[in-house]
Amino acid sequence: MIKKIIKSVKFRLNIKGDFLDLINIKALFTSFFISRDKIFYLSSERIKLFVNKVESQIDVENALLLSSEIWREPLKERLQKIKIFIEKNDIKSLKKNFENLFLTDLMQGAVSHEDKISKLSRISQGTRFYKRNKLVKIEIKKKDSKFIKKLLKVINSDIYNFGRPLIFKDSAKFNIEFPDELYFCLFLSEFIKEKDFNEIVFIGDGAGFLSPLIVETVNYFHKLNKTNYRIVDFMHFSLVTAIRNDLENIIINLPERLHKFENKKVLVGNLPYIKGSRLIINQDSFPEMKEVSLRTYLQNTADETTVISYNQLAKEAGKNHSDYLPILKELEYKNIINKKSTLRDNYYLSVFFSGDK
Repeated sequence: MIKKIIKSVKFRLNIKGDFLDLINIKALFTSFFISRDKIFYLSSERIKLFVNKVESQIDVENALLLSSEIWREPLKERLQKIKIFIEKNDIKSLKKNFENLFLTDLMQGAVSHEDKISKLSRISQGTRFYKRNKLVKIEIKKKDSKFIKKLLKVINSDIYNFGRPLIFKDSAKFNIEFPDELYFCLFLSEFIKEKDFNEIVFIGDGAGFLSPLIVETVNYFHKLNKTNYRIVDFMHFSLVTAIRNDLENIIINLPERLHKFENKKVLVGNLPYIKGSRLIINQDSFPEMKEVSLRTYLQNTADETTVISYNQLAKEAGKNHSDYLPILKELEYKNIINKKSTLRDNYYLSVFFSGDK
C-alpha cells in the first residue's frame, strides 16, 4: 500500500528516482550542473532519407489502435503533426522540430526533458543521474577499457545528443539518460561479442539513446560484420532513432504495417521472415504494449531468435500492463537468464531463446 502511495505521489509530481536522492548533498550538488545542450544542426538530406523510408507506411488511424488509451490523444497529436510536415514535404519544419526536440513534449513517453517541467522534477532528474552514474561506473570497471572508450565517444558525440537534451558537463558532456542505456548495453555486449547476429531489431527505442551504443558494440567485436538493423516504433520515435544512428541502410517498420487489421480490430502480424539469427532488443516498453503487439513482434520468424529485455514485471508495472513472460513461454522461448537490475528497482535483465540449438 505504501509503495503504491509513493508511486502515485512521484507520478503526480513527476519526480524521477528515489525520494532519498533528493536529500543526498552530492546528488543535489550534481543537479546544479545539469544544463540544456547547445543546438546541433541536422542535415536536411539525412532527414529526407529517413522520411522516405516511412512515408508510404504512415497510417495514423491504425497506429492509434495500437496505443494504450492513456497515450492515445497525445500520440494522435504528435503523429498528425509529423504527418502534415511529411505530406507537405516540409523538411525545414521537421529539421527545426528535431533540432529542438527536447524543448517540446514530442518525446513524452520516452524522455521528459521539455522546458515546462517543474524545478522539482528537474532537480530529481539530476539526483537520479548522480545515483545511476555512480552505479554504472562499477559496471564499467569490469569491462575492456578500449571498448568503454568507444562507447563514451558515442555518448559524448553531437549526433547522439541532438535535440538539446539535458546534459551534465565535466571534462565532457553526458546526456543524463545515458547511465541506464549504457548499463543495458554492457549487459548486451556479453552476448553480442559471442555471436555475430544477422539482424538486430530495436523494438521501441523511443528517443534512440540505446541503439547507437549497440551498433558501436557490434562494430567493436565484429570488424567485418554484415548485421542488418531494424527499427520498430511509432513514426516520430522511428525517425529520431534513425537520425541518431545515421545509417543509410537501416530498416524502419512502423507498427501499423506489421500488424493486421479487420474492422478496426487489431490482429496478430509478424516481423519479416529472415534466414539466420535475429536479436530482438527492448527496454522499458514490453509491459506497455498490447498482447497482440507482443505476439506480433516476438514470434520467431528467423532460423533462431534471441530476445533480450530490460523491463519491469507486469505485476510491478501496475494494472493495465501486459505480462510478456507467459507470451514468450507460449511462443516456445526458453528463459536463459534473469538478472535483477542494480540501477532500477524491480527491473530485470532477461534473455530468451527460440530455435533449434
